[in-house]
Amino acid sequence: MHILFTLLYLATVALSVAITYDPALAWKPGSLLTVAAVAALGMGAAGRRWGDAARPAIGAGCALLAAGLGAYFLLRYDWAAAGQGKFAALHEAGLWIQAHRPALPLPQDINGNVAGGALALLLPAGAAAIGQAWRRGRAIRVAASLLPVPALAVGAAALILTGSRGAWAGIAAGGAVAAGLAALARGRPARFRAAALCLAAALFLAALGATAAITAWPGADRWLGGVTGADNSVLSRAQLWRDALALIGDYPFTGSGAGSAMMVYSSYAMFLHVGFISHAHNLFLQVALEQGVPGLAAFLGLVALAWIAIADRRSAAEDGWR
Repeated sequence: MHILFTLLYLATVALSVAITYDPALAWKPGSLLTVAAVAALGMGAAGRRWGDAARPAIGAGCALLAAGLGAYFLLRYDWAAAGQGKFAALHEAGLWIQAHRPALPLPQDINGNVAGGALALLLPAGAAAIGQAWRRGRAIRVAASLLPVPALAVGAAALILTGSRGAWAGIAAGGAVAAGLAALARGRPARFRAAALCLAAALFLAALGATAAITAWPGADRWLGGVTGADNSVLSRAQLWRDALALIGDYPFTGSGAGSAMMVYSSYAMFLHVGFISHAHNLFLQVALEQGVPGLAAFLGLVALAWIAIADRRSAAEDGWR
């Protein structure tokens, strides 16, 4: 089933690249999404083939990828052009790095939220698998420490300097849920473990429902205005999500095309002749906007299959819920 959903997702990626108004903009996101989907499929196949033995290698790969992304961000991000930012201390640290880093001809800047979102996925995956490797004997412990641990440190430093509050909140929430599940499942039968995981899924769906309610109910703006920060980000996100929903309604079956979110949002939501924002700041809406509702359905199918795999009683019994 996971292969079917992956192929459907890849088909929507290919379609989004084919229909976009500017192929030059589409190849990069299309290639990244394709590589990511194939890599995820490969990691799943490796886990089924070699079990626990594959996880240290997968974790090391995630850690090294996080280090590469983090190093790219640290070497290329322009703190001077970004202005004061959300946190003065992080901005000053970034300016110091920018003043002392080597001048390398790297192709382009990378947005802090984009880098933070990717690092928020890679760092926990790398840390969890490396932690598991430490329980598998001295030789594996040494191998898991030589490169992956420093790599995680580089990625973690970059994550902090991105200033991405969404990425920080994602790691904090994910860590809290994982710790809670581990505490609930310790020494309990597999049926209880599955129930605990269902509770975590219910919390996720509740958060998703709250986001949907805020997006659909314009009256929430008054409440959001009272809890938003000085940069008004919470309120602006809700307005952005409403605009994204309207744009999804214009392209429900095909999406607007890979890399085209900035053009369609500026042209049809803001009525501007210049680019305004390139991302909906919501993963589910972004997938639906550029890849259509079928792309979102395939993505949600993969997420659901991941939950099902974790909740599988045999997997829970074999892994000891590590």
